[in-house]
Amino acid sequence: MTNALDARPRLQEGVKLVRREHAAGVQYVVKLPAEGKYFQFGESEARLLQLMDGSRSCEQVAGAALDEHGLAVSAGQVADFVHRLKRLGVVERTPSEKHLMLMERMRGQRKIRSRRRSQGSLLRLRFSIGDPDEWFNRMLGPLRWMWTPGFVAFSAAMFVVYPIIVVARGGRVWGGTAALYTLNGITVADLVTVYLVTLVIGAIHEIGHGLTTKAFGGEVHEIGAMMLYFSPALFCNTNDAWTFERRSHRLWVTFAGPWIEVFLTAVAAVVWIMTEPGTFPNRIAFLTVLVGGFAAVLANLNPFIPLDGYYALSDWLEISNLRRRSFEYWGWLMRRYALGMDVVEPRATPREKRVFLAYGGLAAAYSVFLMAVSLLWLILVIGRFIGPWVWLIVGFIGLKVILQLSGRARSIAAAAAATWRSAFHGRHRRLVIAGGSLFLIVGLPFIVPWTFRARGDLTVASVPRIQIRAEVEGILDGLHVREGDLVQAGQPIATLWNPDLMDELSQLDSRAARLRVDRASAEARGDLSAAGTATALLRETEKELSISRARAARVHVRSPIRGVVLGQRISERIGERLDDGDLIVEVASPELRQVRIRVRQSQFGLVEEGQTARFKLRARPDLKYISPVTSVAPAAEDGWLVVEVPIPGDGWMPSPGMTGTAKIILWRGTVAEAIGRAFRQTVRTDLWL
Repeated sequence: MTNALDARPRLQEGVKLVRREHAAGVQYVVKLPAEGKYFQFGESEARLLQLMDGSRSCEQVAGAALDEHGLAVSAGQVADFVHRLKRLGVVERTPSEKHLMLMERMRGQRKIRSRRRSQGSLLRLRFSIGDPDEWFNRMLGPLRWMWTPGFVAFSAAMFVVYPIIVVARGGRVWGGTAALYTLNGITVADLVTVYLVTLVIGAIHEIGHGLTTKAFGGEVHEIGAMMLYFSPALFCNTNDAWTFERRSHRLWVTFAGPWIEVFLTAVAAVVWIMTEPGTFPNRIAFLTVLVGGFAAVLANLNPFIPLDGYYALSDWLEISNLRRRSFEYWGWLMRRYALGMDVVEPRATPREKRVFLAYGGLAAAYSVFLMAVSLLWLILVIGRFIGPWVWLIVGFIGLKVILQLSGRARSIAAAAAATWRSAFHGRHRRLVIAGGSLFLIVGLPFIVPWTFRARGDLTVASVPRIQIRAEVEGILDGLHVREGDLVQAGQPIATLWNPDLMDELSQLDSRAARLRVDRASAEARGDLSAAGTATALLRETEKELSISRARAARVHVRSPIRGVVLGQRISERIGERLDDGDLIVEVASPELRQVRIRVRQSQFGLVEEGQTARFKLRARPDLKYISPVTSVAPAAEDGWLVVEVPIPGDGWMPSPGMTGTAKIILWRGTVAEAIGRAFRQTVRTDLWL
């Protein structure tokens, strides 16, 4: 068997070594083209790599390093470094080593396959499609003009045009965006169209990254799709940008996707305003404006999720694997200081530790926030269409997350338990357990939130009749409806005649016209004093005229709701004199409904108008209603308080007499408040006095 010190290490064929300078010093990136892997080494390690040409043993490499570069390393250190490089695949292996490595890889793959059901990440799933490198080579030639200063200037000008259009058509854009993300009024055909538009925009975005990598001399060997926080997305593997010596080239690769996406959206905005509404080009352009643009780009440039913004921040800070290393550093902090475990601190410079501390905390908090928002969107938006089935999806997602974290949590818990057992014995252990139990019993009720609700049964009832009364005094001059007529909201019911009101309105009109003539004459004579007096009087007259016109408009009595006219011989009342507030007719709605909720008398004083009520009907348990309380009875009857809540009129309307259950949200507090309130309601504290 060959001694490790006698072996002559040789770099794998095709290995590329790139020198990069940054604020922290000089680093070298090693690229393995065959496997598409990249590794980062320091300057001393790179010097040793350059000496591994297959002609020197480890002792000779150590001697050459001292003679040529002044590096004092032993043959044993070189052998250890070579062993590490072989595991990474940077240095060629002997046939026996290849066999052992193949066996280890096969065992690892079997373990991965056996755990794949519970170890796949739901937050970031990748599916590779193929190798686009040759295709990008063919595209790059005809599209070279896109990397010229002229196109950059033209696209920057379009970036100015785009927000101007969005602001000018703001109502349409914001309304469409809200409808798109809440799925209000969106059909299946709309969803298919949006999906296809999103797919095209995403493909162009990722092609922008890939072509820019090619333009600066890199290679792109992977493109595909992914699921990121339950949202579909595309990706293009541009890791070869790490071999670019200039940081500006790496940043251009990162920003190329958002740049071309905003340019495409700006062109779509111009097409949108220049085409006829309702046409196919107009609709596709409008959807492009909604899906792409600054909002999508800002989300893409968010540095707290592994998208373009994250890679730009990593390049700017010149810290590779920023997210992974930040989480590893936070994991070490939690194990070391929260669990008291004796673990090795990750290698990092003081600057990197500060970055890891800030970025890791913010990224973890944002990931939790984004996952919560995604689940809320799933429950509140998708739940409207699939009903209770949405909870099956939420449960499945929760189960997958628990299974993914269970293995790591068990290992951490076991290690922490071992540490605690060695740290706490006898009396100290009992004190810790007692203190923790006391905190759980006493402290948690003051922290855990609790929503106070009033519950009760409900009965559906028709909306009471609406009494239509005269709003000004006058003589009933005409009736435009008869008993039993169906009227619409805003339809005229009757007309009153008030000669005094009409005479007052006519006089004010004449006075205003005269004052306008006086003002014009004074201005013509140059008499500014008389013109000012006329202007002041005209303002007062116009105020009175406005009030008089509003009163005059009330002689036309209209129905406030859609319903049926009720009354007896109302046509015989024509010519009757009515005072302000006198009843003319009644209108009953045949469609609107309300629920009458009976809550316990103990809730008196807690239920108020404006509180939110949620209720279901026993006949239709699949429907949920949410509506505000509009009326609360002034007193309880037979131990029950009656609360009235209107049923929203934008859906299925139940028939009077149907029953169900309701909950009225009173306020939000803590479990301790709930326990105290239940105690006061159960125990007669008045007997203690």
